[in-house]
Amino acid sequence: NIIDSIDIFHLIFFYSQIFTIIALLMFFFNKKITVSSNKSLAQLYINIYNKHMEIYNSIDEYSKTKYESAIALGFFDGVHIAHKKVIENITNTNDNLKSTVFTFRNSPGLSFNKAVSLLTDNTKKAEILESLGVDCLILQNFEDIKDLNASNFVKDILHNKLHAKIVSCGANYTFAKNAEGNTDNLNKLCPIIPKYSCDIPKRQLPKLIKAI
Repeated sequence: NIIDSIDIFHLIFFYSQIFTIIALLMFFFNKKITVSSNKSLAQLYINIYNKHMEIYNSIDEYSKTKYESAIALGFFDGVHIAHKKVIENITNTNDNLKSTVFTFRNSPGLSFNKAVSLLTDNTKKAEILESLGVDCLILQNFEDIKDLNASNFVKDILHNKLHAKIVSCGANYTFAKNAEGNTDNLNKLCPIIPKYSCDIPKRQLPKLIKAI
């Protein structure tokens, strides 16, 4: 009986240790870490939090993957209903493309000394985007590309580095230096990219550029 009691004690102790380890692992992998402009912190987030959606700190980092991509453009603060429609255009394709959201680590408004109040930080935004089926998220530093003109944004960023085959954005989306780019001239610029067909009806939300 004494031996049986010792064996039971060891069994209980063993399982209690297992449950403790499981609890610690669950806490560790569900720990929320805010992704900031600090690249090492962003990388830490990639390694221990998000196990499915790939997160990249820059366009150049993403470009190394050579993925052919369906790209959603925007800041996506709050990831509201209209944002989700934009994202559906890249996750519901049958083209075997990587659905990729291209956005910024910090609000572009900060570069122009504007007061910024955000609905979602990068951690929460990443959670929502992953739940919507997004394959990859690029958290670009706005300062690094803010001076590009519209033509170079399309050629150098969308085509050469993001390898975009489908591009989706909201009706009021603007891009490039001084916000000179919009959905109208995006429609005009895309024919300079090989294998692109641009068809963006005015006032349609979301705007969508489809590959041939």
